[in-house]
Amino acid sequence: MVGPGALAPVTVTVPAGLRQAPFDVPRRLSVPAGWSAAVYARIPGARFLAYAGGGSEDLLVSQPSTGSVQLVRRQADGSARVTPWLTGLNGPHDIVPAGSWVYVAERTRVVRYPWTRGAPTPGPGRVVVAGLPTGGHEL
Repeated sequence: MVGPGALAPVTVTVPAGLRQAPFDVPRRLSVPAGWSAAVYARIPGARFLAYAGGGSEDLLVSQPSTGSVQLVRRQADGSARVTPWLTGLNGPHDIVPAGSWVYVAERTRVVRYPWTRGAPTPGPGRVVVAGLPTGGHEL
């Protein structure tokens, strides 16, 4: 019997077209009981992901090495469409949806962007924190 908050091992479901390393062999994850895990998009160098919020199933995925945030939308056939949501950023990493906003942390600042469900890109961003120290670490 599995109690509340307990983790259970599951095999990660991977469609045939996405079975490149490290998913070329079966992988298992420990997830909350009753959950499942599946790969439905591959984004090289992904750092962080978050549901966009507002009841959306869209995922936002940061790619520090490309200076972008990708938007991942599931299609009716179960596949995923990956498109740039933001580009030209300085090492984006963390993404935090909050109501109708998405906060994106870059190397030296945090910028707030409006989130509109179904829109392919956000409106203009507003810097909410500037001048963050880098601490000499590169992403």
